[in-house]
Amino acid sequence: MAVRKNERGGTTISNIIWLVVLSAAVYAIWNVSPVYIDHYSFKDKVDELCRLDRFRNTDDQIMDKLLKEVRERKLTEYINRTSIQIRTLETSRSIRIDYERSARMLPGVSPKKFRFSLLSDQPLL
Repeated sequence: MAVRKNERGGTTISNIIWLVVLSAAVYAIWNVSPVYIDHYSFKDKVDELCRLDRFRNTDDQIMDKLLKEVRERKLTEYINRTSIQIRTLETSRSIRIDYERSARMLPGVSPKKFRFSLLSDQPLL
């Protein structure tokens, strides 16, 4: 087996530190990304419900559909009826939802709170 002069087979402390930093970043992304994925997929559904016509879908019916989505997505711990505001005008509807979630960034560290303010203002179909 040929051995090169500049290869020692050892490691430096900086390599170990970089490995720990990379591992911590991957762990944090693994725990935080579901929070943002849930938020943006829920926002898409809110936009869809916001566009429904106002004659067949009253504000109460829209509220019921929103709460059904919240239950199906298992967001009931964060979103309830009081955190949803619906306002319907002649040509548009706006839905505002404010909530916060928490996720543990690193082991042994207290969870970080993420505040979301979702505003959907869509023309009625």
